[in-house]
Amino acid sequence: LPSSANFQISSITGWKHSSAPLRVEGTLSIPGYATSLGKRMLVPLTPFASPEANAFNSATRVNDVYFEYPNEHRDDIALHLPAGYGVESLPKPPEIHQPAFVYSLGVTKGSDTLHVTRDLQLLGFYFPVKYYPAIRSVFSMVKTGDDDQAVLENSVAAAKR
Repeated sequence: LPSSANFQISSITGWKHSSAPLRVEGTLSIPGYATSLGKRMLVPLTPFASPEANAFNSATRVNDVYFEYPNEHRDDIALHLPAGYGVESLPKPPEIHQPAFVYSLGVTKGSDTLHVTRDLQLLGFYFPVKYYPAIRSVFSMVKTGDDDQAVLENSVAAAKR
């Protein structure tokens, strides 16, 4: 998160059992999160810097790919829209459903919120180097989805159209 971000934790569950998912709930405030473009704003759908963003940048690889363990990362985010703005357009993020990887990014709009769900599942841990191009492609699509933005429009400007 940016250094200006403030996260107020309201609850943490899943500490007592290693088989249960760790769940942290709270309120995140990030001043200057959206980019203003005249009567519109661009709002990133995911506020978290993804560790997958810089994974597998190299076009080639010599060694097999090894992850420490299979894992799943889920985010469930409600983005509250600034007063006077409504959603003009939402992107169509990529979805991946493969035997070793699952990725989805869902976005729904409410009257003054955007509800974003992100799910990334790594279902294996060892992949021979021959699968590197496919793995690189998957992580490229994850980065593309994570970088998607919603376009907000000032409701006064929208009413004048």
